[in-house]
Amino acid sequence: MTLAVDPTTLAVVRGYMDEVVDEMDLVQVKAAFSSIVAEGNDRANGLFRVESGDTVAQGREGSPIFVAAMQYAVKAVVDWLQKIDRPWEPGDAYLLNDPFLGGTHLNDAKLVAPFFWEGEPLLLLANTGHWTDVGAAQAGAFSPTCRAIFEEGIRLPVMRFARGGEIDPEVLELIRANNRLPDMQEGDLRSQLNALEVGRRRLERLFDRYGAELVMACVSELDLRSERLMEDRIAAIPDGTYTASDHLDDDGISERPIHLQVAITVEGRGMTIDFEGTDPLCEGPMNLALPTTVSACYTSLKHTFPDIPINAGCFRPVTLRVPSGSVLAAEPPHAVGGYSDVAGHVIALISLALVQAVPEVAGAAAFQTGGVSVTSGQVDGHPFVATFPYGGGYGATYGSDGLIGGTNIIGMARFPSIEMTEHEFPILWDRFGIRENSGGAGRWRGGCGTEYTFTVETDVMLSILGEQATSPPQGVLGGEPGALNDVSYTVDGVWQRPAHGAKVPAVALHAGDKVRRCSPGGGGFGPPEERDPALVERDLALGYVSPSGAD
Repeated sequence: MTLAVDPTTLAVVRGYMDEVVDEMDLVQVKAAFSSIVAEGNDRANGLFRVESGDTVAQGREGSPIFVAAMQYAVKAVVDWLQKIDRPWEPGDAYLLNDPFLGGTHLNDAKLVAPFFWEGEPLLLLANTGHWTDVGAAQAGAFSPTCRAIFEEGIRLPVMRFARGGEIDPEVLELIRANNRLPDMQEGDLRSQLNALEVGRRRLERLFDRYGAELVMACVSELDLRSERLMEDRIAAIPDGTYTASDHLDDDGISERPIHLQVAITVEGRGMTIDFEGTDPLCEGPMNLALPTTVSACYTSLKHTFPDIPINAGCFRPVTLRVPSGSVLAAEPPHAVGGYSDVAGHVIALISLALVQAVPEVAGAAAFQTGGVSVTSGQVDGHPFVATFPYGGGYGATYGSDGLIGGTNIIGMARFPSIEMTEHEFPILWDRFGIRENSGGAGRWRGGCGTEYTFTVETDVMLSILGEQATSPPQGVLGGEPGALNDVSYTVDGVWQRPAHGAKVPAVALHAGDKVRRCSPGGGGFGPPEERDPALVERDLALGYVSPSGAD
């Protein structure tokens, strides 16, 4: 018999668990050594069921793409322990970064630890942190020419990283030996462990106050309510099948575009998302492991229905069909380093399909490229790896212009501060600002992208893994597309453009060379001629558009 939970207690327990994972996020950020976590916030924390790995709660400041990915990672740990018949023990912490088990790419390492109460494991705590380096052929692991996962860095299956609260020194040494920045990476790993420990202590207070039976009853009730809320949202969508398509520029090796296709069928209180018609696996790194595709779908739905609390029940009414052998269902040894760009396209596709049915809820496409650049080299004999994600424009929605210079829609990874990067790396910023005329015109305008230029102050290697140099973020219902990605750089002072649009394989730059990048803007919503003239005047005054762009 399930214990009845009154609404007030349910709200308090839910709020407490949300605060637990939010504090875990904060601890991880404050304790991290790398700028990509400490400044860029490329991480997430969550609580999960011990028997299944299902999501219970995730931090509100964590990267959305890790929603399902961490659930897959936790399930992988649960399955492994069952396979080897090993029980959970207090002080355990398991580590993995295998994208085919836990999603995303090799840089995103997951830690999983049990929460014990009165001698029994009742919940699991887990987090993800982006590792600046993973020992790939190219520093930072964002190379557009990788053909296999083996080129992208060290791949860690499920392994026990800590036992009885003590780190296994042999596992730690394995990681350090395969990293260009071993001290930084060890620091980030310890920050992940610290976050799990803080979460464990905070949960003890919750269970001490309410008891295990009531807390776990609240977990089940919240799961059920999220499921019903999602069913309600789906039921409000007219029954039918809604389609959308797009393409990736290429795979970084050939020049062939990669076609992506989705059909969303709504029937009653259920939804099916089917990617039949999507191109097969590519030779380069523009593939997604299945856990990442699932997570991208969930992220898009969470963008569409932001009021639904995240847990396993939230997505139970949704059925996914991903064709085996497609770029959205990669298996070893395929490379997956371009995951953020492919996942961004999946997120946009779902919105582009749903806007046909519920234009007041879904919107135009946001910029879909992580566009990550990596500048690496040595200063005073010490290696450095500078990883910069892109900020770009979001798509317009009914009644609202798109966000300007937002984080990549797969996550919360912000562009690090200009001052910090100049202090930490041998670069000098020439410009960082809004990219004029980049948002798609419409009744509601797509958000502007960003543009920046920096000068390197020493010899470096540059690599960029980006997209949308040929396929812009789409506008909807008469809205125009956003601007294309634009990448250029100098070699010995001579400006050059990549052969593959926004993908730059490792190229040597010298002191004084420059890198210039202009990110896409979001798509517009509705016919441009319906835009309020007063808003056009505001766009001009704020520098979002030029006089010619306002026509």
